[in-house]
Amino acid sequence: LQSNETGAWYPQPLYIQELQQLVNRLNVLIKHKTQETID
Repeated sequence: LQSNETGAWYPQPLYIQELQQLVNRLNVLIKHKTQETID
C-alpha cells in the first residue's frame, strides 16, 4: 500500500462509513450472543 503522499487514499463516502458502523454493531451483538451461549 502506498502512503498518503501519492494521493492513493481518498475520503470514504458516507455510505461506506455507515456500512462499517452497521458491521461494528452486528459484531457487538454477535459477541454478546456468543458470550450468553458460552455462559
